[in-house]
Amino acid sequence: MSTPQMPSHMPQNPMYNQQQQQQLQQTPQKNTLDQTRAMYQMRLQQQQQQLQLQQQQQQFAQQHLQQQHAQTTPVKQMTPMHHQQQPMMNRFSTPQPPSAQPHHPLGPQGHVRNSLSRSVEATPLQNGSAYPLPSPASGTKVGNSMSLPSPHADEFLNKTLPDEYPPKIKARDPDVYGGIDMRTLYELGEELITLKPDFPTLAEMGTIDVHALTMSLQSGLHAEVRLALDSLVVLSMEYERLPLELRQCDDLVESLIDCAEIQVELLAENAAEVSDVMLITSYEDVVRSCYVDKDALRDIPAFGTLEYILDRAVDKLICIMSILRNLSFHEQNQPLLSEEFVIKFICVVIRYLGTRNMLLRTNQNTLDFMKDGIVLLSNLAHEIKLPGREQALCLLHFLIAFAPCPPPNCSGSDKITFSPYDPTIHYYLYPAIDSLAKLLARDEPNRTHYKTIFASDVASSPPFDLLTRTFALSISAIPDQQREIKRGNFLPLVEARKPMLMQGLLAAEILSNLAPGYDSGVAKAWLTSEDGFAKNLSTLILSLCNDPPQTPQHRATAVPKSLEEEAMLQIVLDGISVLRILAEKSRDPDDPTSMIPIPGLPATERIIKLLERKQPRLRVALRQLCAFTNFCS
Repeated sequence: MSTPQMPSHMPQNPMYNQQQQQQLQQTPQKNTLDQTRAMYQMRLQQQQQQLQLQQQQQQFAQQHLQQQHAQTTPVKQMTPMHHQQQPMMNRFSTPQPPSAQPHHPLGPQGHVRNSLSRSVEATPLQNGSAYPLPSPASGTKVGNSMSLPSPHADEFLNKTLPDEYPPKIKARDPDVYGGIDMRTLYELGEELITLKPDFPTLAEMGTIDVHALTMSLQSGLHAEVRLALDSLVVLSMEYERLPLELRQCDDLVESLIDCAEIQVELLAENAAEVSDVMLITSYEDVVRSCYVDKDALRDIPAFGTLEYILDRAVDKLICIMSILRNLSFHEQNQPLLSEEFVIKFICVVIRYLGTRNMLLRTNQNTLDFMKDGIVLLSNLAHEIKLPGREQALCLLHFLIAFAPCPPPNCSGSDKITFSPYDPTIHYYLYPAIDSLAKLLARDEPNRTHYKTIFASDVASSPPFDLLTRTFALSISAIPDQQREIKRGNFLPLVEARKPMLMQGLLAAEILSNLAPGYDSGVAKAWLTSEDGFAKNLSTLILSLCNDPPQTPQHRATAVPKSLEEEAMLQIVLDGISVLRILAEKSRDPDDPTSMIPIPGLPATERIIKLLERKQPRLRVALRQLCAFTNFCS
């Protein structure tokens, strides 16, 4: 057998080349180069024949193995993945290719013994193969290279899916919104706002230079103005702990008003004028519009655009109003804040608010201005001297906007209807009534201006509509007799509304004196209103005279009993005075004995029994009430 040579596709070994040269030197000189080439080609042909025989043996062994497994077991064999060796043939390892064998001349082949079992001999070589086949025991067992599939996997694969997908309905957690816990996000946002404030707190501000803040307002620079306004808001909020006295602050109020006027002029120039007559949207309509806008998306204007500048102007204006409101709670600041230039500025904003379309850009901004403005007026009204008729009219329209809706003359019938007060809706009714009473109670020049305004209201449609709406605001706090008595909380309700009733009936008495006479029919229309205003007021007076409301225990030490009795007596006297004045103006001068039928008034006998009270002032008031019931029955 000739010596096997290295295949042509394998790299040549340098040691092999040296041995070949030595053999060629020992060959007789008669061997030529052609003989060497012939021998080399012969050896290559023999090697190719051996490779073909090995491939045939592998194919035969593979077919035999497949037949054997088909007869022995029905289980499908799984071929192990990522195995570096070639697959086993008939439980025998596949011989390695010739390239992996060392290059040496083939010698006599001996029998190969299995290292695991000496009783099993190797299979003798066939067809002169130079590579022995290992025994079956020497190879890896088939069981070690195969894994049986799990029955659960077969069940999962053979499972048929339904035609319709049954959705899994998960119970909705009421505390989450779309799977997101909003309470946690809210707490996280509050923490972030606390850790990253826009401006420092009062404790972190240190020494506050009011003069420097005033200069910042006068500079007109956006950053300086914002810093000054933010600092003043924080400072004004702590008026109880750190009061800011405006008398010692030089031109602070003037600088605030000048800055606010610049913002108002800018907003008025970019808002369309819709009416020459002042029509201020009511408080209820503004609140309702805010709820609608809350569910809508709002476009954020780009920086530097006109819309962006207008939004910042509104923010500055509302901030200045908040500062003035906070400063007005300090009594020493009220005379300075009620100066003429401050009142004129407020009236200018109110006039633009009633004649321009969306002066403050959004309903929320309008609501914020109305709330700050009504509280500011309530704190300053007793110090205000109206500069002129125009300012008096602006403030009156602003106060009427807080009256309950609908207005008295919008019911569609000949009779008027006064809308009642609802504490859950009209949060700012008391500041409005308080401001009205204080403005009307000041004799000159306020009452003269309002007397002129109401006298000129005869040309309106219906006549004296402004006067009727003002009167409706003043008496809106009177409880409904039928509804509240059925609930059993009439007297506690009167006790809770005592300050509002005092101010409201005071304003109603002044308005009754300003009302026109019998020819206009205004006083008679008020007494005969569909809601039963006269009946409710008479019931209130008798209830206070007969069973005065009990003062709560927590107020007994704060308010003396004499003041409580004086407040109750003031309500009774003002109420009787309103009824008496309206009855006198409703009487026909040509027929003094004529009567106005008002159903539901208390009986005269009941009033006579109350006359036995020893208090002289109360007896005089009850005599007036008895005369009123005789006139209206």
